[in-house]
Amino acid sequence: MMFPFFSGFFKKRRERLTSLSASAIARRAEAILGLPAIGLFYWVLAWLSAITLQSVWVDLDVDRWSVGQPAPATVIAKVNFDVPIVTASKRATAGARVIPKQPPRVETISAGTRLVAGKQFLTPDILATLRAHQLRHDEGKLLFRQSGTFAGNALLMALGVMLSALLLQWVPPGRLSRNSMILLFVVIAILTLLLAKWCLVLDRLVMPLPPAVLSRLLPLALAPILAAILIGPWPAIIMGFWISYAAAIFAGYDFPVFVIGLAMTVVTARLARSVRTRAKVLRIGLLAGAAGGVFAVGFALVAHQPWLDIIQQVVASLTGGLISALVVLMILPLLEILFGVTTDISLLEFADMEHPLLKRLTIEAAGTYHHSLMVANLAQAAVAAIGGNSLRVTICSYFHDIGKLVKPEFFSENIPLESSPHDELVPSMSSLVITAHVKEGINLALRYKLPWPVLEAIQQHHGTGLVSFFYHKASLLQSRQSDAQANARPDTVVHEEDFRYPGPKPRSREIAVLALADAIEAASRSLEKITSGHVENLVHDIISSKLKDGQLDECDLTLQEISRISQSFVFTLINMLHGRIRYPNNERSHQQQAESRADEPS
Repeated sequence: MMFPFFSGFFKKRRERLTSLSASAIARRAEAILGLPAIGLFYWVLAWLSAITLQSVWVDLDVDRWSVGQPAPATVIAKVNFDVPIVTASKRATAGARVIPKQPPRVETISAGTRLVAGKQFLTPDILATLRAHQLRHDEGKLLFRQSGTFAGNALLMALGVMLSALLLQWVPPGRLSRNSMILLFVVIAILTLLLAKWCLVLDRLVMPLPPAVLSRLLPLALAPILAAILIGPWPAIIMGFWISYAAAIFAGYDFPVFVIGLAMTVVTARLARSVRTRAKVLRIGLLAGAAGGVFAVGFALVAHQPWLDIIQQVVASLTGGLISALVVLMILPLLEILFGVTTDISLLEFADMEHPLLKRLTIEAAGTYHHSLMVANLAQAAVAAIGGNSLRVTICSYFHDIGKLVKPEFFSENIPLESSPHDELVPSMSSLVITAHVKEGINLALRYKLPWPVLEAIQQHHGTGLVSFFYHKASLLQSRQSDAQANARPDTVVHEEDFRYPGPKPRSREIAVLALADAIEAASRSLEKITSGHVENLVHDIISSKLKDGQLDECDLTLQEISRISQSFVFTLINMLHGRIRYPNNERSHQQQAESRADEPS
């Protein structure tokens, strides 16, 4: 009777141990953090990198130093240690009077105290202090102590990583929905922590700086600026939190470093949302440094530090912000290439109307070129009204119809008034020619190396919309054939799917606005009478038809934003289609105009 009991007991224990396998733990971590397996791997990589950098330090062998030589490097106490105080009585000669033995007095030196500055000449007292510190530090390198310190740092770093990953789940996914963007997030963090650690080690070897000044010099604004430009403002805030947290641990658990890093992060995330010039990057770095300097002054005043130290800390904070901005300008193009991200700084290069594709449009498809400019005006104002990226939608509008360069004469804005090539084609063939301009546009964009946002706009600006003119024309022809014949053949039935664009539907607010502006600008050419009422009805009808057709289902536009877009379209379109005074046309008016011109001063 006992054997079945024990077998069931061990079976339950075995199942419990099996549930704690590596894969099961990974699944539970994914459920808690809301991350896929690859995203979890990237966060573990960030944790391991931080722990590795925290463990790296440069030990100096002071046993080889001698009295009278300059110190090869600055030495900062890493542990608390005691130094015996040598008094004048202990230095007395042998002929002095005998003093009863007393326990020697000691002085406790705290961790973080500068023991000697670089290039400072060594005295017997300084050398004795350095050797006492090294002895105490070597005692702390026992296995138990060292493993305990490492475990504590690992735990603190892991908590910081987990908190950052959880905070990312509260922000809109945006670009971070892609694993490549999570990897970019981690790479930016590792680069910034590597530079911060390098500054700490370099000070120990080369530059004799006070600890307070050194901590203000750390490039804490580097990661938030890069994250805000490449990913977005909310990820930049979380990035700044993680960098400030890890840098504070690097600097000996320095709380002011954490607070100053957060201040720089908030300023950076607020200002770096729309960076279009390199000068603005430098300005953001200086403002972030100024924000850190203000907090540094506050901490210095609380600690009753002298004004000279306060000024040094402010200058160091400004220098750290400027260094961060300069590093951003150096590595930003490389990160754009490696991770396929297009920033506004890069997009601005395509605003030049002398681009070869735009020049071809002006010559080979003048109507399409004018249509693209009008769409850009409509879309730019509408996107600005909802707080979107107006520069991105403007550049996309310029190039969204470049596929029409292949057969420009088949599109209405380029067709001469007297004839149309569609008169000799069946509706299905005309629809194929019209929808093919999307594929041809992508081919041209790839050939001319246009950025990825432009390719997305070319592919999505029609969504899966219906080529309604030729669909209704085909339906009318089919109904006439059905009336002429008793039974229509199955192959003559018109399918709506054959007259739709391949898609996909717009997946961003900017491309959705571009799609609406494209349809509205084209339809506005058919208005016989330009009044505010007619324009409002036109805009309302087209937006309603897009909504009913589901073309806006995959973008994150809200109804309130659609209302603002509609108002912007109406306002801009009325100004674009404004009327002019009709000039008189008879001979008398011509004579009066000539006389008035003759009277004008030359």
